[in-house]
Amino acid sequence: VNRWPADVNYSGSLRPQYYAWRASQITETVRLVREKLNKHSTGTLLSTAVYGKHPGCVNSIGQDWAQWVSSNDVDYVVPMNYTDNLAAFRKMTEDQMKHAARSKIVAGIGVTSFEATLNAVEVLQQLGAASRLGIRGVALYHLDHRFQQEILPAMTITE
Repeated sequence: VNRWPADVNYSGSLRPQYYAWRASQITETVRLVREKLNKHSTGTLLSTAVYGKHPGCVNSIGQDWAQWVSSNDVDYVVPMNYTDNLAAFRKMTEDQMKHAARSKIVAGIGVTSFEATLNAVEVLQQLGAASRLGIRGVALYHLDHRFQQEILPAMTITE
């Protein structure tokens, strides 16, 4: 790089190489964690919370999670599908299934996230959509007072 940071800025001539280099550094870190787990904690699962839009997230933040899954560097990914729009949630999850097996995806539902604040019905709808898509599971973000008081009681199964 002759002109830092101009050469790697948005319109810089070396921007594509910079994206590739940055993603490779993050991937190497994930691989190192996997190697350490395999050596020191056999059987421990490794997951990563990731931005869901692949391959765009490779350039935007350096996460090539589809590669991590296909190389078995992680056991599963948790795409942060934080939206209050059920159709958008379903589409994001379907798009992710094009890059990883269903058994490798745990959809992140942003119950009380910056991007969305879901009510109990919306949470249950997204849980149902994830279930119908047959993915590994869901992760609910995040446990706060409202989540405990409003969402959890609605999820309780009574006989």
